[in-house]
Amino acid sequence: MSNERCARVIQKGMNMTLKSLGYSAAFACSLSAIAAGQTIWYVDASAPAPGNGTAGAPFTAIAPALAASAHGDEIQVAPGLYFGNFQTPKRVRVWAPGGPLATVIRPTTGTQWTIFSTGCCQDRFELEGFTVHGGVRAEYGSVTRCIFIGGGVGLAIGTGFDCSVDHCTIQGYEAGVAPLLHGAQVRVNNSILESNGFDFLEELPGNYNWWRSFSVSGSVFHSGMGPAGLFNGPGHDYHLAPGSGCIDAADPAAPLDPDGTRSDIGALPFDAAYAPFSTYCTAKTNSQGCIPAIGAINNASLSSSRPFWITCSQQLNERSGLLFYGFRPKSTPYQGGYLCVESPTRRSPLLHSGGNSGGTDCSGSFAYDFNERIHSGADTSLTLAAEVYAQFWSRDPAASFGNNRSDAIAFVIQP
Repeated sequence: MSNERCARVIQKGMNMTLKSLGYSAAFACSLSAIAAGQTIWYVDASAPAPGNGTAGAPFTAIAPALAASAHGDEIQVAPGLYFGNFQTPKRVRVWAPGGPLATVIRPTTGTQWTIFSTGCCQDRFELEGFTVHGGVRAEYGSVTRCIFIGGGVGLAIGTGFDCSVDHCTIQGYEAGVAPLLHGAQVRVNNSILESNGFDFLEELPGNYNWWRSFSVSGSVFHSGMGPAGLFNGPGHDYHLAPGSGCIDAADPAAPLDPDGTRSDIGALPFDAAYAPFSTYCTAKTNSQGCIPAIGAINNASLSSSRPFWITCSQQLNERSGLLFYGFRPKSTPYQGGYLCVESPTRRSPLLHSGGNSGGTDCSGSFAYDFNERIHSGADTSLTLAAEVYAQFWSRDPAASFGNNRSDAIAFVIQP
């Protein structure tokens, strides 16, 4: 539609509305043109660099997508780990369809803001579906279904004007959410704020605090209410645990969760089938008649400082062994036991079972911190959301083939 024809249509059907709002017909036509010309830009960290932002050749980083975008565009970000400190004045939606467990943004500098949206008024910035390290400042915008992981410092979400926060989980900051300037307003709904110095920072020295507006709905779970019922927040596992007070407790008007029930509070809907790890396959009985049993403590995480111990009890004492792992399971009879991990596999360093000294018994055990392996960078395949399968091997000279294999463990690497 030409600008001239667009103006005639608007003047005929919307003159009173435009006049009451103070908008011109030309301005309304420009909005129509923007809507008609919306572009979707694609980003995928695993794609060949540099890409051009199309579905067939996505950008490999978020910054070039922001640079190429225009007001009203959408940026779809594929699962992966992304780095950078981003600033934009544009009205864009940055969306991770894979969700916060699979899509993470980390800052590359020590500045306060990982993402700084400077847009004004109608130029609202939208962020949805990410795990964010560092902070987001959205002068006008919304943050939805995001996990914020702090390192004990800084602010997770701030605004100088107007920002809404919905279905987010915020943990480990000096302050969770704050309006930063006089006249600023922030609305927090259906979100978890836990283990922050201040969940809601309403007063900042030197600012016009009495002009601030801070709205917290009744469907927000914060530290003053006790534990939110997360599986392992310090371990960066933000799934809701069974019995959490956040289950079916969000605003009744919010869209239903994937299971068809009332929406849950926080970034992740409750999943009754979720467990941080599971065991499978069959262990070989060792020469002392014991059945080694694999287990774990905590969870695998790309960023948590807590160890993820993969353990094995009922091992022969004073024996050497190791953990081997891969990315596909199997259960194939092998050397009197079962091979539970598909090739190719990787190995831990040699481990020692310890236990009683003297005669042979089943007092030995193994423990390996798999998070240390993840954080070391020694295996670049240990990425966010990777599914890992692992099994212990140990020496057993009196057994068939002189060795033993435990049962196996399966887990997914969390943010």
